[in-house]
Amino acid sequence: MKQITKYIIRRVILYLLSLWLSISFGFFIFRILPGNPVYAFVATLSRYGHGAGQDIEKILDSYLEVFGLKQDLWTQYANFWKELILRGNLGPSIINFPNSSMGLILRSLPWSMGLLGISILLSWILGNIIGAFLAWKKDARIDKIGSTISLGLSPFPYYIMALMLMLTVFYLTGTIMYGAYNPKLSIGLSLEFILSVITYGSLPAVSIVISETAGWIISMRSLLVPILGEDYLTFAEAKGLEKRRIFSAYALRNAILPQITYLGMTLGSIMSGSILVETIFNYPGIGKLFQSALSLLDYNTIMGCLVVVMFTVLTANLLIDLLLPLIDPRIRYEGQ
Repeated sequence: MKQITKYIIRRVILYLLSLWLSISFGFFIFRILPGNPVYAFVATLSRYGHGAGQDIEKILDSYLEVFGLKQDLWTQYANFWKELILRGNLGPSIINFPNSSMGLILRSLPWSMGLLGISILLSWILGNIIGAFLAWKKDARIDKIGSTISLGLSPFPYYIMALMLMLTVFYLTGTIMYGAYNPKLSIGLSLEFILSVITYGSLPAVSIVISETAGWIISMRSLLVPILGEDYLTFAEAKGLEKRRIFSAYALRNAILPQITYLGMTLGSIMSGSILVETIFNYPGIGKLFQSALSLLDYNTIMGCLVVVMFTVLTANLLIDLLLPLIDPRIRYEGQ
């Protein structure tokens, strides 16, 4: 029990340290980029006739105060963590002023969670099932065909796959669906709205699933084929165990464990890839919000998106680290 406690404490400390470093790195990187978002924001207001005839210096000074940019960099950094930890506040958003950045993120988060959650889970399940089947049929014609297709599809980035699917659908139907649902419908739990969400989300989801599934197929097959030649499987077969039972209870069980670990590691690439996918389909998720915030250097919204991504990726990896010794008896806490 003492060893388990030490293991958990070490992992949690590393998790918190990684979270702090990654968010801090993002904070300083975006702050030192050239340009001041407030100047661009005030210029936009002036272009539309807001603030005309007023002292521009006073307007700039007022907005610098509102966005917390009057203090030096280290004071801004300290205020950022204080507001985030104590109040869950990121400050106002430039892209939707005067609404808060946290409000924008909370509205966008469910869309990304639904799209990515379903896509990740579906691609992982399909990839492992198909990869295991191809390994079982090793050197057969279906294995060669499936492996070749997977190798051909796996290098395609999500956004390239999304563009290809969009052009294909446009060529076949003459229409392109943007957004997350039919804008003529009101948000609710009606069957019509739910079907609209599924329809509009199908293309961005499929673009992610195709690329991810191909990678999981290759990974599972490459893990399983060497295991099928191990001596302990030959011994189990010599004892009279059925081949299907040997495959599922011994070989597949050992091959699936690295796949579980790798699942947490791939979340980062999927989250970053979804930015372009959501932008292409104008899908109102975190990725699209991040792209919009980045175009205007909206510091508060950028940092909110970064916090969500880093928290999601690192928390997933922490949970896998904590649960893997329970899944695999060969892994011991004291060995970590």
